[in-house]
Amino acid sequence: MALFGSKKSTEAPRGTSLSEAEVLRRDYGTAKNRLKPHFVNNILSSIYYLCDSDPQRAQKVSMDFSSYMMTIIEQLDNHSTAPFTKELDLVKAYISIEDLRLEDKLKSDYDIYISDFEVPPMSLEPLVEIAVKHNIAAKPEGGTVTIATRRLAEDGVQIKITDTGVGFDPANPDFDQTDLQNVRSKLKNELGAELTIQSAPGSDTEFTIVFYPNK
Repeated sequence: MALFGSKKSTEAPRGTSLSEAEVLRRDYGTAKNRLKPHFVNNILSSIYYLCDSDPQRAQKVSMDFSSYMMTIIEQLDNHSTAPFTKELDLVKAYISIEDLRLEDKLKSDYDIYISDFEVPPMSLEPLVEIAVKHNIAAKPEGGTVTIATRRLAEDGVQIKITDTGVGFDPANPDFDQTDLQNVRSKLKNELGAELTIQSAPGSDTEFTIVFYPNK
């Protein structure tokens, strides 16, 4: 596996903090990317038409969308860490919303062995978004996103996000890396965690996060 990006990090080492202005700028940028007008409009339009064809699903997606929006807004007031289960709920809400857009071509699997740890808010959802929008959405038959957690030796924690999409060359991704850089910054500063990626055109993609909470 290759670490995302080969340049020497200029981020604050674990145990120090980014300035308040830097944190606010980073998190505001993340929230802004999630709440783009066309995304919100498309979801609301889909819910509107579902009200006639499938009222129960319209209700569920409405609740998922509300939860998704509220969590993103709340993250602007939370620059530390949050329970993994809360971030997982955000991921599930996002997948429910995107499954509607992709006309049921998006599947999900949750292989959760441990959940008693914390992660920075909005540190997993952007990776899932890459898996969905850039890998699975480009595959005519769709695909599956899998979230898995494991306990490693010395109380280490491993989180894997895998998708069965079209894959890409990690050295030359065809999407904006802003979200990835924000995620790497959050993981490194708050947890001392490393983010690695394994992918290639035409193959599965795997994001792996490893950290040691007690170190």
